[in-house]
Amino acid sequence: MRKHLYALLRPYLEQGYHYGEPFLGMASVASYVASQGHKGLTLSDASPFVHGFWDAMIFGQEIDWSLLTEENYHSLRAGNQRHNPEFVERYGYAVACALGFGCSFGEAWLRSRYWGHRLQSGTTLIHKTETTSRRKASFLKNAEVELYNLSYQDVPLRDKCLIYCDPPYRGTTCSYSAEPFDPKAFDQWCRERAREGHIVLVSEYTAPPDAEIIFTKPQKQTFSHNAKTSERVELVYTFRGL
Repeated sequence: MRKHLYALLRPYLEQGYHYGEPFLGMASVASYVASQGHKGLTLSDASPFVHGFWDAMIFGQEIDWSLLTEENYHSLRAGNQRHNPEFVERYGYAVACALGFGCSFGEAWLRSRYWGHRLQSGTTLIHKTETTSRRKASFLKNAEVELYNLSYQDVPLRDKCLIYCDPPYRGTTCSYSAEPFDPKAFDQWCRERAREGHIVLVSEYTAPPDAEIIFTKPQKQTFSHNAKTSERVELVYTFRGL
């Protein structure tokens, strides 16, 4: 999917637009943009877990991958579905993020079962998480990244920005965040940025009526390890200057 997205992003990047991504997540798109030689990326995630993870990976604080054990996974889950603050205080946000996403089925935050030692394509999920993250970080380290732990509304923007957003999907919950996500407020923010002359591209499964859908692609989904695979159409929409 990231190659399809880059095909949409590339014309604007070649016109000199500054790349911004305020929902960094696992950095698949941002790292691919960086791998193509683009520099000066403005990246952010409101989650202190995600921010802490990439801050460590990009700026040199080594993560102890041996801590990604089943015992620690359930310790992080203890108390509620969001996280155990005592675990985070002891081990930090970076390790908690690697556990909460990287050792959970489908990279969904702290699902009930630990998945770290499951084999995928001949390797464990822990090993896949580590090697994939290191590869992404190697590109981002050379991309002159500005990294923030801010909500999308508060991320500083330059005069001419290409803003790629992969927000929480409408009708879903963001289980690692204490703050609810308001899609209507987000769409209004996108409209305002478009009026200012920025380019805003959004990945979603649905789009508001006044948005222009510029790309669609069927995606297979499995919501739990024992569920049937379903298919949904992922789309990318934008607002045209309004």
